[in-house]
Amino acid sequence: MIFGDDDDFAGFPYSPFNIRTENDDESLITKGQLKLINEKLDSLLNAEKTSSIEDYSQATVKSILETVTKEHFANLERMNKAVDDSTSVCNKTTQKVDILISDAQVFMEQYQSFFEYNTAKANEVISGLGSTLKTENAKLQEVRSGLQLTMTSSNLLLLLNSQSFMNIWN
Repeated sequence: MIFGDDDDFAGFPYSPFNIRTENDDESLITKGQLKLINEKLDSLLNAEKTSSIEDYSQATVKSILETVTKEHFANLERMNKAVDDSTSVCNKTTQKVDILISDAQVFMEQYQSFFEYNTAKANEVISGLGSTLKTENAKLQEVRSGLQLTMTSSNLLLLLNSQSFMNIWN
């Protein structure tokens, strides 16, 4: 046994290796690609048995380099396409946001001008109403004063008439 019976496995880190499936479009290497590379390596190893070591080494290195280079460039093309697509989406979204901000600014400017116009008109109406009410209040005060004078003189006449009437009976 590699470990003793008293060894503690709780502190032993375990990190599984995940193999991506062929359904993952953005994976660096697919299961099918890995299988193809393994098959090529197997065929090269089998060819080694029949060929010399020098031929095997050159052929192996050349084949591995070609395969790795092809896969690398294919991955770079996929990544560049993803970056280009992402950039395009970001640019379109930025344009839409810029239009929304511009529209909001125009709306707020129009709202501000309508608010200022309506406030000025409302202040004019309130001022006019205030002066009209003051004028009407002054006229009512005049009428009231006039009525009070009329009432006072009428009461005085009645009082005089009633006293003269009383003098007649006395």
